[in-house]
Amino acid sequence: MIVPLFLMEKNLLSYPAFYISAYFDRTREEYYTRLRQISQSGDLNGWIAYFLNAIRTQALLNITRASDIVSLYDSMKGIIPQVIRSQYSIAVMDTLFQRPIVSSTDFMEISQIPPESGKRILQKLRDAGILDIIREGKGRNPNIYQFTKMVQIVENEIST
Repeated sequence: MIVPLFLMEKNLLSYPAFYISAYFDRTREEYYTRLRQISQSGDLNGWIAYFLNAIRTQALLNITRASDIVSLYDSMKGIIPQVIRSQYSIAVMDTLFQRPIVSSTDFMEISQIPPESGKRILQKLRDAGILDIIREGKGRNPNIYQFTKMVQIVENEIST
């Protein structure tokens, strides 16, 4: 969902699109049944009703996700500046909402925060429970961080 919204913001899409396949994955048995009914009995209306329901259901889920993301953003506007106490608060928020899973190297590159400040900020965000390390860096490989609350919103599937 985030990618289409980002592409819209950059004027690369003229309208938001969403991943309707998630609905088909959740209702796989009905999906195949509806397709079989088209070839077996010509029930195109059943397929159309199913497809329209898929669009409606997925759109409602995306509305909920978008609302949850906006609410998370609004809450982080008050939390992140308090946690990091830095001039880079906006850059940090923009980076985390753009890339909720990010390496420490990419975090500093995207946010354009100097490395020493970036390391300190990442540690403060981790200490505050805003970021989790999902892979420890070893050697030349950097830590991989996850903005868990954002990932949970995006990955949450509501049963239909």
